[in-house]
Amino acid sequence: MASKENHVFSFEKDDVLMDWPNEESMKKCNKICLEYPTLNSLPDQLNCPQLSLFLLFSKDLFLTSDDFFKKATNLKVLALARMQFSSLPSSIRLLTSLNTLCLDHCKLGDNISIIGELKSLEILSLLESDIRFLPKEIGQLVKLKLLDVSRCAKLKTISDGVLSSLSRLEELYMGGTSIQWGQSSATLADLHALSRLSTLEVQIPDAKATPHDFFQVLQKLERYKIFIGEEWKWEWFPRYQYSRTLKLRLNTCMDDLDLGIKKLLNKTEDLHMECQRITGKGPPMENRIGYFSLDAERPLVTTLPQLRSLPQGSHR
Repeated sequence: MASKENHVFSFEKDDVLMDWPNEESMKKCNKICLEYPTLNSLPDQLNCPQLSLFLLFSKDLFLTSDDFFKKATNLKVLALARMQFSSLPSSIRLLTSLNTLCLDHCKLGDNISIIGELKSLEILSLLESDIRFLPKEIGQLVKLKLLDVSRCAKLKTISDGVLSSLSRLEELYMGGTSIQWGQSSATLADLHALSRLSTLEVQIPDAKATPHDFFQVLQKLERYKIFIGEEWKWEWFPRYQYSRTLKLRLNTCMDDLDLGIKKLLNKTEDLHMECQRITGKGPPMENRIGYFSLDAERPLVTTLPQLRSLPQGSHR
């Protein structure tokens, strides 16, 4: 259906759409929302000079024309979901006002470098896409506030310097990936440069990849979901109960934890942890910590006496 007042062209999943509206109607259109439309094909050009939002969900349509966005350069929000690309249209670089780009569940191939030319981007989501690496050009998105590569199962490499270049990042989601931290890829030390970061989701199979002050850097986080150790399988819940979740496996005892880890443990609401032993006494693995669900009424300091030496209120 089309809304004349707001100049919105919108079709939902059960609507029948045989063809695009006429050219004059499209020129006035400022929003297009198409959820799995019944179209046979997309036009070669999106002739919508006033368009600010374009949303398209489709498993069957292919965006093949390099000129597709040539006449839609006013776009602010572009969301394409479940689509296949041999490469992104070259005209996407003309979207100099674009601040939100979502390519969730898309097959993007190996070359997404062109995204680095979208210097106004503040939100970039590639959730569950098939990307294998994040190229150095992504580091040019210096206005980026949110980056989501969650559940990109094939993602193994982030080019060195990309994360540290994104100094305005506030939210970073990297859970459910195959990133090989420090192995011809970015290192977790790059998080030092992200002074505005408040939300982090990350999976770290090898605990040795964490720098010595990693947990100290994490103290500023308001929300986090951090899995350390290959034993932990990434879980995704659309409405997760806790805002601060930590799963880790330690090859030490509780007595030997550094202050940074202890402080983070006391902020954690949902804790899953394994260590050799709780205290320095007894044989290894005699006391294995299991699962804790914590809240403000029952902080970790009351559960694990080894943490009672922390300053009062450090778990808040």
